[in-house]
Formats: sequence, structure tokens, C-alpha cells
Amino acid sequence: MVIAYDYEKLAYELYRQSDNLIEDLISIRQSRNMSPKELAEKMNIQEETILGLENGSLDPTWHLLVDYALEVGASLHIRTGKAEEETKPPYPSEEHIGRR
Repeated sequence: MVIAYDYEKLAYELYRQSDNLIEDLISIRQSRNMSPKELAEKMNIQEETILGLENGSLDPTWHLLVDYALEVGASLHIRTGKAEEETKPPYPSEEHIGRR
């Protein structure tokens, strides 16, 4: 059985969305004037864990991301579906929302 989707394009998009999620969480933390150390204390984890998550050296679990979002007051929106059934990107284009 052959599934009709572009593997490389899907991989690129999934990793881009993952990077954007971390960037968005960092931005929300910073907008609340919360340091990585303060966040780590609220989450009852080591500051190095927050720093690793934020700099990409740590591959976080889903629960760590949920806890991070909870403590900084961020909502998370996840949508799943079959890649071959995607008719439009799940998020607005970067140009549309004014990103870099």
C-alpha cells in the first residue's frame, strides 16, 4: 500500500511547528517577566531542564511541555490528521502572522 504524501515536506513542517511551539512558549514566559529559574522553581525541576528545553539540547516529553505551558499561562492547540488529507497548513503562514 502506497500512501500519497510528501514525506520530506511533512517532516519539515512537523519540525518547524515543533520549533515554533518552543519559541512561542519562551516568548510567553518572557512576556510574563519570568526567568527560567523562576519557571523551574514553579515546576519543581532543575533550571538546567528549562534551559535545555529552550536551547534545543533537551528533547522534552509532552508532559514537560504541558507543565511549562501551564506555569506560564499558555494554551496549547494540537490538531492531528492524515497527511494526505491536508488541504491547507494547520497554522497561518509566517507572513500572515507577522513572524520573522
